[in-house]
Amino acid sequence: MSTLLVGIMLLAQAGAGTPETPPIQLHGFIDAFYALNTNRPFDGASFLQGTGTTARRANEMSLNAAALDVVVDPAPVGLHLTLAFGTGTEVLRAGEMSGSGIGPAVWRSVYQASLSYVVPIGSGLLLEAGIYPSPFAPRWSRSSPSASHIP
Repeated sequence: MSTLLVGIMLLAQAGAGTPETPPIQLHGFIDAFYALNTNRPFDGASFLQGTGTTARRANEMSLNAAALDVVVDPAPVGLHLTLAFGTGTEVLRAGEMSGSGIGPAVWRSVYQASLSYVVPIGSGLLLEAGIYPSPFAPRWSRSSPSASHIP
């Protein structure tokens, strides 16, 4: 009887392992709202162009952001891609430089895109580079190409 009990306990421990992370993880979210502006602006605008991320139009329902997130954990190479849509992304990328083939419209849907690599040093050194969700990013200055500034 005791051998049977020990065997059941060992099987229970073997089956209770931690679940493995799937190779590709998908996540997402939706941020919708109704903007009530009791001032009732005549043109319906709650903010000046490019200044507000929510409630752009007064007394209307809108989609601030909807995102799809794809993550591949680094083993040793990983990926993190977030595509977003809505009024919030327009403000996030409004400061992008404009030109032939570049500008806010090109990057509007890319919230984050990065690659990562685990360097086998010690317990692992994670290196990551890419496009990150910040309207304040270093830019090359035309007056001083060796320096960066915040626009």
